Amino acid sequence: MLSQKETAICVKCRKGYRTGDSLCHVGAYFCESDSTIHPLDTIIGHALKLDCETLVATLQKNKENGHITYIHTSCRNFLRNHARSKKRPASSTKQSSSKRVSTRSDQQSFDFKKQCFYCGYSCMFDERHPDRKKFEEVRTKSSGIYYVTLALCQSRDDELAKTVQARLLTAYDLVAAEARHHVPCRTRFENPAQYSTPGRPTSTEKMTLFNAASSVKFRNDGILHGKKEQLTRESRTSALWLSYVNYVSVVQEFIRAERTSDWLLHISASKSMLNLFAATGHNNYAKTCRLYLQTVAELETSHPDIYQQFMYGNHTVRRSNKQWAGIWTDLSIEQILMKSLKGKGGVIDKETMHRCAEVTDALSTVTSLSNSDDKHKEAFAGRIKRDNDDFEKVQTWFRSHNPFKVGVQLMALDSGLVDDNNSVTCDRAEEIGASIQAELDGKTFASYSFKRKKQIRAIQSLYSRVKIDHDTITIDPLILFLRLVVVIERKPENEIADYVFYELSPYPMSLFKDGVLRTAQKSKLKSHILDKVKMTKEPDSTKIIDGGALLWCCDWKKNEKFHEIFKKYISFLQHLRANVIVFDGYRVSTKDSTHQKRSGTTSQTVELNNQNPCPTERNIFFSNYTNKQRFVVALSKQLELNGFKVHLCPSDADTTIVQVAFDSVGGTPVTVYSDDTDVL
Repeated sequence: MLSQKETAICVKCRKGYRTGDSLCHVGAYFCESDSTIHPLDTIIGHALKLDCETLVATLQKNKENGHITYIHTSCRNFLRNHARSKKRPASSTKQSSSKRVSTRSDQQSFDFKKQCFYCGYSCMFDERHPDRKKFEEVRTKSSGIYYVTLALCQSRDDELAKTVQARLLTAYDLVAAEARHHVPCRTRFENPAQYSTPGRPTSTEKMTLFNAASSVKFRNDGILHGKKEQLTRESRTSALWLSYVNYVSVVQEFIRAERTSDWLLHISASKSMLNLFAATGHNNYAKTCRLYLQTVAELETSHPDIYQQFMYGNHTVRRSNKQWAGIWTDLSIEQILMKSLKGKGGVIDKETMHRCAEVTDALSTVTSLSNSDDKHKEAFAGRIKRDNDDFEKVQTWFRSHNPFKVGVQLMALDSGLVDDNNSVTCDRAEEIGASIQAELDGKTFASYSFKRKKQIRAIQSLYSRVKIDHDTITIDPLILFLRLVVVIERKPENEIADYVFYELSPYPMSLFKDGVLRTAQKSKLKSHILDKVKMTKEPDSTKIIDGGALLWCCDWKKNEKFHEIFKKYISFLQHLRANVIVFDGYRVSTKDSTHQKRSGTTSQTVELNNQNPCPTERNIFFSNYTNKQRFVVALSKQLELNGFKVHLCPSDADTTIVQVAFDSVGGTPVTVYSDDTDVL
């Protein structure tokens, strides 16, 4: 049970019991025979000086009725100190001719013991985070920093210097450990920026360069915007990908707003997401985000103190003063408080979770076993390499799937399916989302229900559509198959045929996977053929070489020159006594999907010249099909100069190799060197 004192309310701040600030009663045991001054009279006098009419009325009522009055010690000290420091009105009968001496009490809002006299913000020691906001103390006016700062104020002569000078000159009673300042604030004050005033440069030459650069940027932005509008009008596929790029930039802005604690950017990015939430079927996000934005729009007038804190960047959680260190509140719970739950010792009570997190941090600091690092995890070599590899993969894919070189109709770039019936509407997500948001105007949160038919249809609907009774239905064959399996296993065996009688998938599941033809295991066919065929060697035969296999017969090192690489291939063919070499053209082919599956890390396109070095190893160099095609053309020219007969096919060389073999049959046998199962 709580005591009466713990349930009492302070007469000034209207708050209850709090740790570290005693809540004492005033006038409970007052007896007029002992004293002529009631204890509440002193507090009433202080309140009158500060014009606290409501507080005075409450105290007078408690005094008359004899009620017990509770007040915090800090609240009582606040009234006493501010009442004493309040200026008295000048007497009408006695006018002092001497100038009044300025005292520190004239500036009511500044506290030298708690605030930095440079920036004016809090300068208190944080026991939990001793690394943050390091500060120094000015112990006496004889300290060197006192007079150095005053001299700097005279030389700077700007608004900040005048403010600091006023603060120091009014500190006449500066005593030991009285004034404090942040170390970074002193550094910035003593070493100001080259241009102390923000804005454009004042130099005529630099101003000219600034205007020229600005005009170029504005002109380029206008050209880029016009080009985007042109592409949007010409092709629906281009419009879809441009809107995708725009939404990615919105996500980047939202992340930047949280990481840098930018409240206005956070609001702007959240507004940009509203239409997308409504159009794509994220109904809860569409409603709650709209309600959230309506609430924070009134924050400046309804709760100005909270709004000011958010403007300072306090809507995010920070554990360091780094620029990119702000995180979401739920993410901070996962990274800090939930750490204790997942450690050894089992589940921890929620009320003690934050204390356990503090103990863990303290023990890590004392034992020097902390896993934290000043270096951001995105800056480590492994993460950078992974990001670069992913970027290369995306870049390689877009080289062969350009979204801006397609027809007017909407097309899926990976499969080439075209929306002939204009049934897909994902390229108009912003327009559809805006119309749905307009329907929400004037509706309550619970009364509005989203209609699926009014939201967008994705390109996925082009892949899986079947007709049942003249109705086109979008399905996922894999999900349908799994559901049928669940139903069938619960039915008798004589009813199984009824469930699998109709073909309800757009393609056979045995031949396709995720809409792509399954890869055949031709290696088994090759092994089976070689087991049945007897191998013979004909030293005097006409030798035909598969150029695709030849490329992998000679290896080279990084930075080896191309003319030296060509010599290796020529020596190899001379040793083999080859006669004819047939190369693939590596252009458009039915094997493009297979080649893409085999490709791993890709290389940049290289300008091939005999005297240039190869910047990568063989495997990485050939992963780029432009490099491979150029290498085949250059190698073919070198082979022809050395007496070899070369066939350069426009696409795949399998049939050409067989045709050349039949054409070469005469009085001598023919030997074909190839590792391709298709040739067999």
